[in-house]
Amino acid sequence: MKNSIIIVCLLWCCLLMNNCSKDENLTDQVENLNWRKDGNSELDQWLNTKFLDPYNIQIRYKWDRAKISIGADVVPVLEDQVMPVGNTILQAYLKPYEVVTAPSFMKVYPPKEFFFAGSVRYNSNGSVQLGIAEGGKAIILYDLNNYDPSNLPGVLRMLHTIHHEFGHILHQNKLYDTEYGQLSAGKYNGDWTSQSQQTALNGGFITPYSMSAIQEDFVEMISTLLVEGQEYFDSQVEQASEEGAAILRKKEEMVVNYYQKNWNIDFRELQNLVQQAIYQIVPSDPNDYIGEGLSYTSLTADPSTLATNNWSPSFLQVFNQYDETINSYNSNYRAGYVELYFDEDGKMKMRTRTNNTSTNSYYIADFEFNMSKDNGIITFSYIGPYANSNSTYGYSNARGFESSTQQLINYFKNHRFKFEWPQGYPSSRAKLVVVDDETNFVLGSLGELTN
Repeated sequence: MKNSIIIVCLLWCCLLMNNCSKDENLTDQVENLNWRKDGNSELDQWLNTKFLDPYNIQIRYKWDRAKISIGADVVPVLEDQVMPVGNTILQAYLKPYEVVTAPSFMKVYPPKEFFFAGSVRYNSNGSVQLGIAEGGKAIILYDLNNYDPSNLPGVLRMLHTIHHEFGHILHQNKLYDTEYGQLSAGKYNGDWTSQSQQTALNGGFITPYSMSAIQEDFVEMISTLLVEGQEYFDSQVEQASEEGAAILRKKEEMVVNYYQKNWNIDFRELQNLVQQAIYQIVPSDPNDYIGEGLSYTSLTADPSTLATNNWSPSFLQVFNQYDETINSYNSNYRAGYVELYFDEDGKMKMRTRTNNTSTNSYYIADFEFNMSKDNGIITFSYIGPYANSNSTYGYSNARGFESSTQQLINYFKNHRFKFEWPQGYPSSRAKLVVVDDETNFVLGSLGELTN
């Protein structure tokens, strides 16, 4: 046995000597990677000027596996991504807090280090990790190689992560009122990945992830109100059940009071500053967001999610006429929603949903228009029922409902339109406005085609 061990050891030593005898300069290869080597490049100087000097914050973008990815497959951030990400952090996180707090606050509470990683980190439950706060001293941000400051959903996602993690730092220093956890007592669920947004809202949670724990619920409220904004938050409350809406409003009140009572921060002012900063970073022209291959491909006017008191009287009249027409055909039929889908260049699909109140079912009908756009001015010409509908009965239903839908068809084919933001900057809603008549518009939620 001893001889066998000696032979194995000798063979292993020979292998090591053989490998080490290769004529390669491994030191040069490692140094060229420059992952942890301190430097004084233009980027390093910019980071020092913008973060280290005024806030005592280090931006760690050079690779350090011990800090970022032990036990996970994560790639380094691309150097070209560092400045765009850093600028977003500066403008839409640090600067707004700087305005509403005392100078000492910005020296004490923001994390002292940001670690940048290029890819997401996968969790054991199949979800992905976009960021994590480490004991109030550091924030790790993942998936930064995909960050694009011209892409609104991507900007919101990264900022949501940052404000979420900073929310943890704040409540770890000064705890929120214990009453907060009582609002949803018994409803928290560690298996949040299987919960839908609607289920979360009906339970009084702003996102499914809010359901995972009380502290996550609290910081999800903070980040949603600050980053997605008040308009988006209000739209989610409108979709919640009566009980869920009441809980969400109470949680909103407690977040606002927490900032004022514990930090002497006007949360509404902070919210406005974050929103203004976001829309100075990303493009503001709605034509850069809505259409084929862009962030949003559909605009949905749905009275169940958008209160009709916000609709224009002119379009509301047309929608009500459509409702009355189908109801006169069958007293169980009521108008559901109207969805405009911009799925390909030069085309627009109008989808209507007709609810059957007697059977709790509905009918989808799809109609096709040609669409032309010239300097942001949009015109539609009607083609007919859409034969290639992705809904099983979308074409046949359109043929049956075509005459009952004529008021809607005429509305779109008889006007010229332009896209506008309801509050002047990008949000989760948009208006399709009749040219030369700002009071006549379709107000809708932005998204993808509803199935």
